[in-house]
Amino acid sequence: MRFKGRTAGWLALGLTTLLAAWWNIPTRAQVEAVDKVGQIAPKMDARQMLQRELPLLGTEMMWTSPEWLPVGKPQVYLAQGIPFLRVMAEEEEWNDSDKPVARTDRVVDSVYQPQADPHEEVKPEQVPGLGQFRLWLPAGQKVPLVGIYNTHTSETYRLTDKTDKVPGEKGGVFAAASALAEELSSRYGIGVVQSQAIHDENWLLHNPYANSAVTARQMLEKYPDLQLLIDIHRDAEVPRENSVVKIQGREAARIMLVVGTNSRGNHPSWQKNLAFAQQLAKQIEQQYPGLVRKVMTKPGRYNQHLHPRAVLIEIGSTSNSTAEAEYTARLLAKMVADVVKK
Repeated sequence: MRFKGRTAGWLALGLTTLLAAWWNIPTRAQVEAVDKVGQIAPKMDARQMLQRELPLLGTEMMWTSPEWLPVGKPQVYLAQGIPFLRVMAEEEEWNDSDKPVARTDRVVDSVYQPQADPHEEVKPEQVPGLGQFRLWLPAGQKVPLVGIYNTHTSETYRLTDKTDKVPGEKGGVFAAASALAEELSSRYGIGVVQSQAIHDENWLLHNPYANSAVTARQMLEKYPDLQLLIDIHRDAEVPRENSVVKIQGREAARIMLVVGTNSRGNHPSWQKNLAFAQQLAKQIEQQYPGLVRKVMTKPGRYNQHLHPRAVLIEIGSTSNSTAEAEYTARLLAKMVADVVKK
């Protein structure tokens, strides 16, 4: 169908207005809007702002939908058809993923004692592969000592896949996680359990961190001897010159360790997680100078409240290749093995 003249103009104006309105919606629900004559208007939420610009959005059908659509989230609809908005929506999901959750779990150094959490209900059908684990056990070892999973399983590397995500599939970060697991098992004799779940298949509708929290709990319940819990990611837009380093003559993806705090939820042992991440980073830098970009703390918990040695590791960024990430994962295995063997 082709639109001409006024029809095309009105469509372009409507889309531009909608985008402009959406663009200016902060992540927080309430904002102070400035009206056309510069007066401070009453506080309005995201829905009211859009309705003021486009009256059509005041109709009920625009804000009610089948259960598989996110009611009241117009940015989700736009993100489906406008690629650059997907990045912004993902960032919003990242920021909102750690809102306080009522928990009574107690975490101690030697034993994890899980308890049910009714506030994080995850339906198995919304997470492909949930509860499926691959065991990497060297000869003579009966239980794994390291647990590995990917909260954003579909994240991948642009140099290899020409895209940042492979929705509904296992991306380059899963390959990096597998390389780490294989190296720990085959070279260093450390047993590993690796999740096969795709936690972010419906990332616009369901919180990947709630999904991966289920996986982390299942791992800890099934394998209580786990000493480390590692969530492998890749960073977003980092210039290649800051995201790659030569190690032993080969290009490796640089890493960043992310540690959650107690700013948004109960996480009394977060400083233990931080101390562990800092020590791990120090060991990596001593062995492979330049491989670590930094250790960063963030307000969320990132499931690290489940274990005092839980860490989120960003291997490379969108500007790396899967091969570079896998190489880094194999380098990282030595330091992980050293931690376990101490």
